[in-house]
Amino acid sequence: MGRSSVLEGSHAITDLYDTQRGTILAPFPLWLVLGLGISGVIAFAMVGFLGYPGDPAIFKNPWELYLWFCALMITLLVSIFRNRALRGQLIAILIIALFWVIVVYVIRSPTGIIRQFLQRYLPLLADEQLTYVVINFAIIIIFWVDTIRRWIRRANGLRLHPEVDLSTGERIDDKVNPEDQPSMAELIAGDLIAGSVLTGLLSLLFVPQVMNHIVITHPPLGDCNLAVSFPPSACLTQGVQYVTLNFLDQTQALAYIAVGLLVLGLAALLGGLGSIGGAPLPIGVAKAVSEVNAEGAPVAAPITTGVAETVLDALRAAINRRLRELAMGLGRSLRNIVWPILLFVATYGIYYLSVGIQGYLHAPHKDLNAVLTFIIPAAIWGLVSALSIVFSAALVLFDWRVADNSLRFLGLIGFIVLLTFWIFSLALWGFNVLLEQFNEHVVRPFDPPSWATAVSFVALVIFGGYVLLRGGRRPAAPPRQPATVGAGARRVNTAPMNTPPTDGQASQPTSPQE
Repeated sequence: MGRSSVLEGSHAITDLYDTQRGTILAPFPLWLVLGLGISGVIAFAMVGFLGYPGDPAIFKNPWELYLWFCALMITLLVSIFRNRALRGQLIAILIIALFWVIVVYVIRSPTGIIRQFLQRYLPLLADEQLTYVVINFAIIIIFWVDTIRRWIRRANGLRLHPEVDLSTGERIDDKVNPEDQPSMAELIAGDLIAGSVLTGLLSLLFVPQVMNHIVITHPPLGDCNLAVSFPPSACLTQGVQYVTLNFLDQTQALAYIAVGLLVLGLAALLGGLGSIGGAPLPIGVAKAVSEVNAEGAPVAAPITTGVAETVLDALRAAINRRLRELAMGLGRSLRNIVWPILLFVATYGIYYLSVGIQGYLHAPHKDLNAVLTFIIPAAIWGLVSALSIVFSAALVLFDWRVADNSLRFLGLIGFIVLLTFWIFSLALWGFNVLLEQFNEHVVRPFDPPSWATAVSFVALVIFGGYVLLRGGRRPAAPPRQPATVGAGARRVNTAPMNTPPTDGQASQPTSPQE
């Protein structure tokens, strides 16, 4: 990702945490904090007390907890893109996030209302060949539309992507110095390599072995469902020829990488020839070659050695100068595809985080085995989800500052949750014991308290004790000299007692008659 345009020590419009003062820059409304807190306790209680055999089928999966974690995700995204200048990015990322929330529900809830609706009124979507053909080539078309737009902007001397100044919120879309832009050859080569990566990933995705874990159909998807034939799905008829999406994507990936490397090689070759006057050089490469030659390129060596050394220096200068730009180009070319995928990973991880918590609460014995079976995988999924949300938001603006500050903010919130979790856990335990007073056969998801309760309380004791000890060891403040106060007095003598006046310093009277 690109380096932030925000000066060190200043605040970006996406910052959530002031690292210098240790304060939150976007304080949450009281109603939001109370709403999320109370609804979170209710969600944990419902997941713990419901979902057992004999309960309504709607409570079989931990949808209450899943929706609560999704609400936290939405809150985080809105907080990052809260500035009015980022309204377009906020709308786009919220639409994709809500879309994935629904998609995960459809995938993981075969008896859900939405899936029943789709199966009843849109029966061809799941096993229709055209569905996967449209999705596959829509992704590729989106990539190439963005890529061609970048080429046009580069030819006109504009920034490859309009940017937002994170310190002011102003949109930056003006012409730039050609030295700061990759040449057209390097840009084309980088985008072709990025296209090769994209189509290579698609070739691994659209195969029956992978898609049958994502889409559940009866019978399972086969090569014909993930193929191109005319008319669509005609390959289901015996004897009709078809071409699989896997083959088409692999062919594109190989073609893009071959052409991309060829263009990159020709650009490097022109750089070598141009350094000795054999071909024109782009402005940036010419400057880099001059800097390399200024370091002491061999001039007294035999001509063959000199030419070879110059070519090597030119190639090294071109590659070194463009290596970061090439990586940045790959990232920019793929970011509009990667950040929605990261949001899907985050939402999918939230579901399995909720499943892990439900499994632990429903476990008959909350011992070490239950922790290893449910809590550890849930914690891993939670970490993956948090990282995916943050990096997805950072890719939307293509700025590392967003990820860095958001991760610091999440670390601070996580620390607060760690210190206070035991209180909520004991509250749910007390509620569980209260229900046992009326029905001894009631389930006991919170009785006894979990291991996390003890960890949270110990963390509070350790950090609280450290703060108290550190506060008790602070050196005492020096005694202050009592001030002589009189009517109309304006000066106060704060010099230490028994301290002689320095040379040239006159004693200052403190009486009103000075």
